[in-house]
Amino acid sequence: MAKLSPISVQAHRTQSVTLGDQKWDAKEVDALAKLGKTSDGFAKDGLKFMLDELNSGTPFDPSAKDKLFGVLVYEARIDPRQIKADPPPVTLAVQEGSSNKFYQLSLDGAEFTKSWGKIGAAPSSKTEVFSSAADAKKAFLGKLREQLGKGYQPADAAALGLKSGPVIGGMNPPADAAALGLNAEIKKAAPEQAAPAKSGLPANLAAFAKLPESERLDLLDSWSAEKAGLKTTGELSIDAVKSPQHKAFAEKMRQAAEDAVSFQVEEDEYLTVGPPKVSVEIFSLPNGDIVGGTLSVHQTGVERPDDYYDNEDKYPEKKLKQMAAETDVSWGMSGVYGNTPSGEIDRLKDPDYMEWSGY
Repeated sequence: MAKLSPISVQAHRTQSVTLGDQKWDAKEVDALAKLGKTSDGFAKDGLKFMLDELNSGTPFDPSAKDKLFGVLVYEARIDPRQIKADPPPVTLAVQEGSSNKFYQLSLDGAEFTKSWGKIGAAPSSKTEVFSSAADAKKAFLGKLREQLGKGYQPADAAALGLKSGPVIGGMNPPADAAALGLNAEIKKAAPEQAAPAKSGLPANLAAFAKLPESERLDLLDSWSAEKAGLKTTGELSIDAVKSPQHKAFAEKMRQAAEDAVSFQVEEDEYLTVGPPKVSVEIFSLPNGDIVGGTLSVHQTGVERPDDYYDNEDKYPEKKLKQMAAETDVSWGMSGVYGNTPSGEIDRLKDPDYMEWSGY
């Protein structure tokens, strides 16, 4: 490995190549991350350089490439959709309070596999086959962003009894596979289990609202909602909601989220932004009672060039949009809300932060 010195990340890479070090290794990525950091985060030029290296086809040792992916997504908190390189398999988990769940993502060409469930219990798994590897990767990165927005964090797959490699189905059967309801001989993902009988659900909203908060929070998650027999609208723009009842509940979720976190970021002398994009997913019982939903917000923009105000004619709207697409200055957050018989919103999980990436 080339000897590091406290210089810019760009100069470091030039130095490494000059000394014949054509391929990044894991130790270099660790050092690179340190060079890219400032006292309160990551320097913008350091982030851009690391992302460019990952996306440009520069050779990496496999472990180094995976490590740099983790630095950018989990430490620097960039939007994973900015990454063009093939992502490594991902293991995420939520282990706080009554939540004890995992979510795994892996790619195999045009196949995108998701595995999820309670840690220590039999998992659910789904493999989607896309028309191209690029479409599968796009779905992977979008789902990763979504799960991080829901509070999932990177986890040690081995510590959870899970396989970290790109195995379809995502699970690594432990020594006592039968105890977890797994078949150690399975080579491909098992098909999704049919949803249990809907008679197991509460009969109406009043009964559903009496469930413990942790149970309602778990149910109002897209993977468990359908499995339990709840109806879902699927995720859609709040402006695209047609049903008056769904529209009214979606607006209540929006208001609750805005009360918790002001998510309108205005343009200023440094930043040009677009309007926040609000998406919702609404869940209901078989009888039609709305029991809750999720809301997510995403806003993108572009940092204005230093000479913007002296040369505004150089940066028309079309150019700024192109720059925004390339830099993806953005933030996102999500919340989960329940409905009540009184019509009041039940704040099961308010969004509690707003974090920019790429800025």
